[in-house]
Amino acid sequence: MSVTLLEGDCREIIPTLTQKFQCVFSDPPYGVKWSRKNLNYNIASRIENFIPGYCEVKKEEYAQFSIEWIGALKQVIDKTAPIYTMTGWNNKRHILNAIDALKFKQWGEIIWQYNFGVYKKSNYIDAHQTILYYSLKKPKFYDFCRFSTHKDSYHDRENVWHINRVQRKRGEPKTAPMAPEELIEKCLMYSTLPGDWVLDPFAGTGTVAAVCKRIGRNCVCIEKNPNFIPHIKARLGISNQ
Repeated sequence: MSVTLLEGDCREIIPTLTQKFQCVFSDPPYGVKWSRKNLNYNIASRIENFIPGYCEVKKEEYAQFSIEWIGALKQVIDKTAPIYTMTGWNNKRHILNAIDALKFKQWGEIIWQYNFGVYKKSNYIDAHQTILYYSLKKPKFYDFCRFSTHKDSYHDRENVWHINRVQRKRGEPKTAPMAPEELIEKCLMYSTLPGDWVLDPFAGTGTVAAVCKRIGRNCVCIEKNPNFIPHIKARLGISNQ
């Protein structure tokens, strides 16, 4: 299987791609002013291994940002290619507006409920993220890719997923919170076949590519933060040459 890592802004790189993709998994910046982002939630005492340079998007630019990166996908995906986009509640409306404006069709959404949320004083604690599910035309869906019986497949395909957050071990490189491999694998199993091509416009720590490599999908991943690149290469076994 082929795994390709490209460094730069996905809005500039995607139009240069010649490969057609059968799926997109995207975890874009959330566009929030979070003063504790460099402390990575509750690990302030262990930030010596934190990888800096997380590329945030200004709130006032988020609507146009969404139009640009989602719009760029139209030329490189199959008409039936599903797009999964992770989002919080803060700028979800801008992504939904971009989906509508660009003539994509939304087929539903997945709720990822995790084991501990973002603490807020005098407010509800955010303990889930939404994964939007959309495409240009009705996407392919492989109902029994994970379970052979109707009962097991039915429950596995319910759209509220209880999956724990990634718990980093002491001494491991730390970044902004990343999606667990289990979550990404589940999406890709239902939407792709071995040998299909997956695009990740916001690679982060390379989790989508790592999952693709393990389950036999080809992947092109794009990352803007130069500080993440060595970590992704090491994780994927990519040479620096």
